Amino acid sequence: MSRTKPDEAKKRIEALVSKLMAKEELDPMASMILSQTAMMRVQTDRDMPYEGRMAILEETLAKLNKAAGVESPAVKSMMQLKVRTMVSADKHAEAKELLGAMVEKARAAVDPNTPITISTYTSIALLYNSSLSEKFPDEAKAILDQAEGFLQSRLADEKAKVQDYISYVNMKMSSASSLVYSDVKQADTIIADVEKVIETAKERFEGRDLESLSALERGLKSMKARVESALVREKLV
Repeated sequence: MSRTKPDEAKKRIEALVSKLMAKEELDPMASMILSQTAMMRVQTDRDMPYEGRMAILEETLAKLNKAAGVESPAVKSMMQLKVRTMVSADKHAEAKELLGAMVEKARAAVDPNTPITISTYTSIALLYNSSLSEKFPDEAKAILDQAEGFLQSRLADEKAKVQDYISYVNMKMSSASSLVYSDVKQADTIIADVEKVIETAKERFEGRDLESLSALERGLKSMKARVESALVREKLV
């Protein structure tokens, strides 16, 4: 509908957002729907000025923070869109300030014995890198390096969980993806490291954990194909 009847689509989206915002309480499903619909409202209305987009994001985030908490998937999705909206409007300094505060808060909460605190920090580090590495490469690298250090410490622990391996592999795959066109040889080195990590994990886990690792291997296979193609291109050039 947003393609064929954009005005009607806009009205429906606005109506649904207003209906959800008017609710006194939001259950997890309603919170996710509000997040997705507010994101649609911001992304589909191309004529909306930056200030209008930010106002919607701020209002929605306030509602979701109260209903679902800052660690909920709905809030994380909205925060990602907020940062990307800033970057797309060349508000890099504002995005850096916002992400910097998020990084500091997540870093302060890191507990080596609590994997979720490390994965939270890692997800923010990846967002910082994907959004600001071009403008602030040194800061982005330092944050990513620290996230990698936290994850490597977890992998070295005999109590490491499969989620620790998943977080590490996802982080390294993201780094490799960003290097495919800028430094493909480094991306290839990262892929080789990831392959070794997955093989180590397969020796440690079984059952459903192995199924999760199989999904990682499929993603690795796709990324490896991209890297190999880029290596061929570089050789031809």
